[in-house]
Amino acid sequence: MFYLLTTFLAISSRLIILRLEKKSATARNIAVVGGTQEIKELITKIQAKSNDYNLKTIIVNKHDKNLEQQLSNEVDTYFGFKWLEPTIDRLESTDILLIAYNNLEDKVKARLFNLKSSPGTKIYILPTSYDPNFFDPDLTR
Repeated sequence: MFYLLTTFLAISSRLIILRLEKKSATARNIAVVGGTQEIKELITKIQAKSNDYNLKTIIVNKHDKNLEQQLSNEVDTYFGFKWLEPTIDRLESTDILLIAYNNLEDKVKARLFNLKSSPGTKIYILPTSYDPNFFDPDLTR
């Protein structure tokens, strides 16, 4: 009986560990909000780490033809902040929301700071300079 119980515990603990490893190994879904220049830089950095991050949604303050051509059809792209609140409300499958605001007006920055997202989404505001507490320093350099 003892051997049976020990075997059961060993197998179940191994399955739990495998499930956690699989969950942590998957790419995290990212949404990016911000000004055109910051978004372009972030997209390049995120696409370079495609094993870690999956770019799903981009909301840019104004339309940019080059940016539109740079993105694949798999990325939901919104030009203009009129889409901001309704789009953020629908980001349930997003793990990370990056806000890049350096060159935006103060009124727009206030809207970005007051965004509400789904409970599972972590919001990061990208500073101009390197922040050692940021989840991935390579994205800010």
